[in-house]
Amino acid sequence: MAGSIRYSMNVALSNGSLSDAYNTSGLTAPQTTGAIVRNVQTLLFASPQGNLLDMGGVSTPGLAAFANLDSTNYVEIGIQVAGTFYPFLKLLAGQQAGPMFLGASAIYARANTANVQLFYLVYNT
Repeated sequence: MAGSIRYSMNVALSNGSLSDAYNTSGLTAPQTTGAIVRNVQTLLFASPQGNLLDMGGVSTPGLAAFANLDSTNYVEIGIQVAGTFYPFLKLLAGQQAGPMFLGASAIYARANTANVQLFYLVYNT
């Protein structure tokens, strides 16, 4: 039976006289197949094509969140086409991103200059 994923987002900017806020709540997305992956994966630096993220039982990645657990190095998240890595997201040391919807079934991540630990949460759609 189909289910749903509920999510919201709150962003606030304050920089001198510049301020802004963006808030959403009560948003939903359908989830046809109930599956989730919540993982911390070590990304090997010596992998220019990126490290394939272990999706466990998630066959159709949907809503996702990522966190770079490294205190020094950045990590890129992306896809791979014909052996070439194409990043769509860059997380500096300690940064997080999400929620976002993924449009690919195989997600890769690449460490900058040393092995990096990446936390990720992905819900099947």
